[in-house]
Amino acid sequence: DAAALVQRVTSCSTFQTSLSDDRIGVEICGGLKNVISLAAGYCEGMGLGFNAKSAVMRAGMHEMARFMKRTNAGQTRTIFETSAGMGDLVLTCTAGRGRTLAAAFCQHGMKHGMSTNVES
Repeated sequence: DAAALVQRVTSCSTFQTSLSDDRIGVEICGGLKNVISLAAGYCEGMGLGFNAKSAVMRAGMHEMARFMKRTNAGQTRTIFETSAGMGDLVLTCTAGRGRTLAAAFCQHGMKHGMSTNVES
């Protein structure tokens, strides 16, 4: 089938691809990690530092796993532990477009008078 062909063509000794029959789990992980990457970008844009960003990522991973468990989304519990789950989350939160846009949004807003004070 086509997926197996792509896997064979793209795998080598330094790069491994994997297949999953858990389409729902993969799609849900993809959507949730985008939301979490925005939060990571906001942390970056507001200059909150790496600790805040890593705390957002850790909490986001926990919430993704919790969501998958509570909704019985996806066919396997391990989909979160694959590149479709945690791997994609880490990449998107550190180098993704959503993170970059959220950081730029905060930086632009702070230059033009947006408050970072939650109370205001």
